[in-house]
Amino acid sequence: MSDAGDSGRDDQLVLASSSTDSFGSLMFATLADLVSQTSGDIDSLNHAIHSAETLIADFPADIFIPSGCWENLAILFEKRYERAEDPDDLQIVATMTELRVAAVAQESLDRRRCRSEVAAYLVTSDEQTGNAEPPHDAKEQINDAMPETPQHVNLIQCLNRVHVTSVAGVGVQETAEISSDSLDSISTIISDLATQHINNPKSLDNAILLAENILAAAPHHTIKASCFNDLSGMLNMRYILTANLDDLQKAIEFLELAIAAISPDEPNRVPAMINLSTLLSSRFERIGDLDDLQQALLLAKDVLAATSLDHPDRAGRLSNLSQKLGMRFDRTGDLDNLERAVFYAEEAVAVTPLYHPNRADHLTNLAQRLATRSERTGDFDNLKRAIICAEEAVAASPLNYPNRAVYLSNLSIMLNLRFERTGDVDDLPRAILLAEEAVGTFHQNHPNRAIAMSNLSAMLSAKFKDTGDLDDLQQAISQAEKAVTATPLDHPARAYNLNNLSLALSQRFERTGDLDDLQQAILRAEAAVAAFPLNHSKRASGMNNLSSMLAQRFEHTGDQESLQLAAFWAEEAVTATPLDACGRPIYLGNLASTLRLEFERTGNLDYLQQAILRAEDAVASLPLNHQDRASSLCNLNLLICQRFRSTGNLDDMHRAILGVEEAVAATPLDNPHRASNLCNLANCLIYRFEITEDLHHLQQAISRAEEAVVTFPLDHPERANGMNTLATMLGSRFEFT
Repeated sequence: MSDAGDSGRDDQLVLASSSTDSFGSLMFATLADLVSQTSGDIDSLNHAIHSAETLIADFPADIFIPSGCWENLAILFEKRYERAEDPDDLQIVATMTELRVAAVAQESLDRRRCRSEVAAYLVTSDEQTGNAEPPHDAKEQINDAMPETPQHVNLIQCLNRVHVTSVAGVGVQETAEISSDSLDSISTIISDLATQHINNPKSLDNAILLAENILAAAPHHTIKASCFNDLSGMLNMRYILTANLDDLQKAIEFLELAIAAISPDEPNRVPAMINLSTLLSSRFERIGDLDDLQQALLLAKDVLAATSLDHPDRAGRLSNLSQKLGMRFDRTGDLDNLERAVFYAEEAVAVTPLYHPNRADHLTNLAQRLATRSERTGDFDNLKRAIICAEEAVAASPLNYPNRAVYLSNLSIMLNLRFERTGDVDDLPRAILLAEEAVGTFHQNHPNRAIAMSNLSAMLSAKFKDTGDLDDLQQAISQAEKAVTATPLDHPARAYNLNNLSLALSQRFERTGDLDDLQQAILRAEAAVAAFPLNHSKRASGMNNLSSMLAQRFEHTGDQESLQLAAFWAEEAVTATPLDACGRPIYLGNLASTLRLEFERTGNLDYLQQAILRAEDAVASLPLNHQDRASSLCNLNLLICQRFRSTGNLDDMHRAILGVEEAVAATPLDNPHRASNLCNLANCLIYRFEITEDLHHLQQAISRAEEAVVTFPLDHPERANGMNTLATMLGSRFEFT
């Protein structure tokens, strides 16, 4: 899509014309002050417009009024139209722009830009008034915007044959022959519309409708590829702003027409292929059709194959291919796709100069791939490298850089991942600050803003889990609800956002005991699982979360169906996860927990045996230095301790104590889970005391319980249970001594 500069007039101050007339210059300066000082509210605009009209009415009739004065007055009326949406104001804007046209030299290039703007305003006015007649005024403006040569009579005759229903934006085409000169003019007008309006959301609708009307006048096979390309670019920009899927569909269709019209050896074919690959990826993300992703990936490969080693755009094309491979990994879980995605991302960064403006984009892509590989394989070095790349991307982006919000959001995610791995108390607060900055930096309607809010919600939930501050959890739920509300029903991010909301609601249930929160959490989790494609890499996580919540409902209501469903979804999560995936031990641990509940419900020791086997698999799947190994060890040995209490097998008791001691030893002193593991060890030790009645064993249990209570933060939700455990043990010591 063609690069477009921002020539929209939002909050821009028009430069003074070249007129040397002092009266005109004074008037221009006065009107410029009115534009710059107007606050934007209706009263302020009405006052400014009244002052401007009075100034012009009192101006001497024999003095030339500079074109910039008319444009500044048009800006005031346009601002009032944006607030009040009065079509009369829009007509006045067109009139003011016409007066400006009359004030500039006939041969000026600026005149053609003004004529295009008038046409766009007239189309908008027709829409506001419900006028379904062909926009003849718009065609007249198009005619006047062209060079005045006889060759263009043919084009205007064709345009006049097109009946346009402006409200529906549908053109009815008649057969017509259009001259090559007329086709050149069409190309120029469409290009001008894209250049002037693609970065101006308020006039983009008008530009798109006008461009579609122009193209409807000619058979597609006669239209230059650049026309389709420019219109596709405008439609894609509107899709980005509004998430209207129809715009994306049409953008793809027009771009496919553009590529079909470009011969294989033309240099502009490759950029069009890149844009089509991007649009197909966007549609895949929106509707989940794997064929779109496959086609996008093939285009990205063809583009790279056509790119020489010293081509200035090679880095961008490498990064583009890396992104497509990363997306296919997310969808299919094929590790080879992820490895190749990392390879191409590393190559993209390697060939990009240090101060190149696109280096931050390539670093961000590499950071994402490395973080994904860290999650998939458990390799902490990948995460450390990802954070370094993400830090560099943020540092390289100016405060007003368009993609800065994306870089901030990605860095916050990676710092949160490191917090989850290490428990570093500095990482989570910084991650939250960066996530908040990202949410505030994204445009209100930006498609990534909802994802950023959902990420912020997950971090606030993690903070609540660490500190127990209910305000953090309430904020997490609020952000998650906003994220879900802002995400279209068919958007692929909706499943992820629903999942985060369900987790936050589940946490509030655990804190307050309000069963309605748990019911709502389950509903959101069920919706999330249903929204994930069947083979999506994140679906297993959603199924695992749903299983945990259903198990919670069983524990609080005794509903056996909930437990059966919990076991079903836990099994599904394990089955859907590759043997070497880093999430598999977590899902095995959750399956072990549901089997334990079945044992407690039925007393059938087979369920407990199966639970222990799953827990053993979870521990065996983790490297010795993995951050989750301590928790998995603790869970396994609590199950073994439970078997001891059922069978009286002392070997199980000794094994359980040794296993939990290993878990405590593997937990860093500042890790938030250390206190919980100490409590579990204290419980195992007290069970041994109950068998042996050895005061030394009781004293060991009390020491561990005291250490746990001291280790818990004062406002931690589990601290009360720790104090209660300690009090029970102290009571036992009193009775014993």
